[in-house]
Amino acid sequence: MLANLLWAGFGINRPETGHRTAPSAMNSQEVDIYVALAQGLYVYEPKANRLKPVLAGDFRVRTSTQPLRKKPPSC
Repeated sequence: MLANLLWAGFGINRPETGHRTAPSAMNSQEVDIYVALAQGLYVYEPKANRLKPVLAGDFRVRTSTQPLRKKPPSC
């Protein structure tokens, strides 16, 4: 499910040109999508359609200033 969400958000849907599902100005692709999981922080690599580890550790509570994020979800 996460793979589908990441692909829909910024995956490559035209491999022959490398164009993305979410276009950018002049196809500059200056957006990176980060995912915070219990195991660590990852960046989405659209060409490989995978998550690349950035930092180990649980950073989920640092991803928002909303009070609801003070405790990570149990999943």
